[in-house]
Amino acid sequence: NIPTGLPSINIPNMFSFNFEQIVFSLQFALTLAALGAIDSLLTSVVADNKTKTYHNSNKELVGQGIGNMISSLFGGIPGAGATMRTVVNINAGGKTRVSGIVHSIFLAALILGLGKYASYIPLCVLAGILITVGLNIIDYKGLKDIRRVPIEDSAILIIVLFITIFGNLLNAVAVGI
Repeated sequence: NIPTGLPSINIPNMFSFNFEQIVFSLQFALTLAALGAIDSLLTSVVADNKTKTYHNSNKELVGQGIGNMISSLFGGIPGAGATMRTVVNINAGGKTRVSGIVHSIFLAALILGLGKYASYIPLCVLAGILITVGLNIIDYKGLKDIRRVPIEDSAILIIVLFITIFGNLLNAVAVGI
């Protein structure tokens, strides 16, 4: 089921915490912040390469931070750049800010009531789309050049790749950093 309607604001719950919870949560908050920043900037670089444009990293990260703070008021989880959706959008012809606005309007329509119709899409169809887009994101040219880059960089790439596939993405980011 896809939930519909806007969630309620949970401001009173935000202020009911103790010091031990803050210390415990700080590690995860910093890890998610770093992962979100890296993911958003990666998405921006991928979009720049495909559209031959240049992004403003400061605007990207400030916008992401503001969005995540507002999301937390509604009990949302932190978000970041969506490389797969961005690549699909660009491949479909969306190369301006208007495509992002249209995407946002479509997501808002899903939240406000059209989600019940999206639930009829078979998961195997969505999986096929994700696999195809995921394969299209791979930088095959970069993989061919792996022998030409310094051995340290190649080792980091391969180690992070294996940790991502067989382990945990957060651990892979920590090792990569």
